[in-house]
Formats: sequence, C-alpha cells, structure tokens
Amino acid sequence: MSLEAAVAELNSNVVKLCGLLETSNAGREAAIAAAEKLATGGDAPKATRKKKDEPAAGAAAPEKPAGPPSVDEVREAFGTYMGVDDAAERDSRKVYVKKILEKFGVGKATEITEGNRAEAIALVKQLTAGEVPAEFADEAAEEEEDGLI
Repeated sequence: MSLEAAVAELNSNVVKLCGLLETSNAGREAAIAAAEKLATGGDAPKATRKKKDEPAAGAAAPEKPAGPPSVDEVREAFGTYMGVDDAAERDSRKVYVKKILEKFGVGKATEITEGNRAEAIALVKQLTAGEVPAEFADEAAEEEEDGLI
C-alpha cells in the first residue's frame, strides 16, 4: 500500500469517526462500539458491549423505589470504597469500615439494619470522596499523631 493510499484510508476513517462523534449525544454507547469496531476492523471488545440488564442508551433509568436502601446498595457502596489495588490504602480504609460497623453494632456491612443503611452509605460515600466524617475526624487525627511519635 502506498503512502497516499494509507493517508487516504486514514482520512476516510477520521471523517467517519467525526460523523460518529456528532451523533454520540443520542447514542453514546452505540457510537463508541461502532467507532471501536471501525478502528479494530472487527467486533467491539466485550468490555464495551452493553450488558443485557442495562437500559438502552438514551433510555430513562428505572426509578428506585422509595424507602431504605437495599442490602445490595450497601454492598455496592462498601465494595466501591474498598475496591482499591494498593494494600496500604486498603488497610487504612478498613479502619474506617470497622468504625462504621462498630457504630451500628454489626460485624459485616450487609448486617446493617434497614433503618441505618442510608446513614452508613452516606458515611461511605463521604469517605469515598476523600472526606473524613466529622465523627471520625478526632480519631483520625489521634491515629496520625500516634504514627508520628
């Protein structure tokens, strides 16, 4: 293949990709899959495919029923918070998880009662955002000092 032919093919692909980007607002996931298929010359990788239980692109997300969070929502929040690769970071996060579990008098996050789940999830989300909840701030400062002295 000559250099001119390769440049022409690349230019054609860039034009196609630009067209896909323009339509991405309406169907973002579909556009990404199509772009990857075009770029790789084959099917999109499994990681980019829409899962069967996911709503279609542009479809409204199903409304959550009113009431206390489910055990699955608790599991998801705690799992997200603990899902780090760095062992030292995971160990420091375990300290806060244990404090939350102690606060609610349970041994596992899935044992938190319905009435306390929303508060527990709020605490975990605060920690996930990098904020130490006020009720744990004094203890965190003491632990920092203990490590320095």
